[in-house]
Parts: sequence; structure tokens; C-alpha cells
Amino acid sequence: MPRTNSIWAETQAIFQKEITSELRNSTGFWSAALFALTTVSAIGFASAREKPGPELAAGILTAVLLFSGVSSLPRSLLVEDEQGTLELLRLRFEPESIYYGKLLFVTAMQFINSFVLCMLYIAFAGLSVVHPGILALGLVAESVAISGAVVLCGAVVMGATSRWLLVGVLSMPFLLPQSAACIGVLRYGFGAGFSETAWINIGSLFGFGLLGIAIGPPLARALWKRP
Repeated sequence: MPRTNSIWAETQAIFQKEITSELRNSTGFWSAALFALTTVSAIGFASAREKPGPELAAGILTAVLLFSGVSSLPRSLLVEDEQGTLELLRLRFEPESIYYGKLLFVTAMQFINSFVLCMLYIAFAGLSVVHPGILALGLVAESVAISGAVVLCGAVVMGATSRWLLVGVLSMPFLLPQSAACIGVLRYGFGAGFSETAWINIGSLFGFGLLGIAIGPPLARALWKRP
């Protein structure tokens, strides 16, 4: 089978393949959506009589985004490994292209997941958004940070026996620091804190995401050698 010379063209092909696979079998998507809806609904009902303050609201939303991402995003890589189709991809594409394509798809899914969860949480908890632009940018930065960490750790645990557990454990050192940054951004979006701190935290979140982009491809090249 002829190979595509352009890394970007191969990345697009992997991304389109992920979309097609998700449309054919959306079990993972609906499982993540059900988890998100149940979690947000429970939190909304719990705070129905007393609206949470900006700090608490930011912390709760960050936790929901974190656990939703870790529970749903790794399947893009790990299911490929379990089904043995990664070997076929390695015959056709460069490891860097596979990594970038997976990362692009996972980030797009997390974008959707984050904004839907945030809107539902705001509606259920009756929150007021004071700085919507900062809130939206914070969700984008958080999505990039979570996706970068999850895909990077997913690439490391490919082939391991307890890969689904390991990806969550390995992600924690990356996700815990960026969770603090995410809280700092979201609480300003909800009306607490300072703009300077929010912008610093946004930069930190994008930095965590870029770390995954920088480390991931050479790591994939070393781990996913051509058969």
C-alpha cells in the first residue's frame, strides 16, 4: 500500500479515520455523555438550595472535567491496541502521524465535552458567568492540557496488561498541577480572583498541552517502531 509523504496529510487521514470509527460505533461517546450528564445533574441537585461560590464552582467543574476526560479519552489509543489494529496503522503511517491524528481527535472530543459540561453545570447550579471570554478560553486551554496528558500517557502504556488503569495513574502527575491552574482560570470566569492570575494560568495550561505535543511524537517513534 503506498504511503503518504506528508505528515500533515497522514495526520488528517488518521483524524478522519477516528471520526468515521466514532460515527460507526459511538458506544464510548454515549457512555462518556451519560457519565457527564449524571455527574452534572447530581451536583446541580445537591446545590439547588445553595448556589456555590466562584471558588467552589471552579473546583467542582475542574474535577468533573478531569475525571470525565480521563475516563473517556484514552479509548482512542487503548482500544486500538486491544483490537490489534495499531499494527496495521504502523504499516501505513508514520508513528508521529498516528500520534498527532489521535491527539487532534481526542482534543476535539474534549473541546465538545468541556463546553457541554460547563453549560450544563451553569444551568443546573444557577451560576453567574462574569467573564465569559476568559471562561471559554480557560475551557479551551484545559481541553488541550487534558488531551495532551492523556494521549502521552496512553502512548506509554500501550501493550501493558493493566493499560486502562495505568493511563489514569500516569496521567496524575501531569493533571494535578494543571488542575490548580484550571481552577484559577474558572474562578475568575465566575467572578473571583484577578485577571493577571487568570492569564498566567491560561498560559500554564497551554504550556502543559504543548509539553505533550513536544514529547509525544519522538516517544511514539521510539515505542511504535515499524514491524
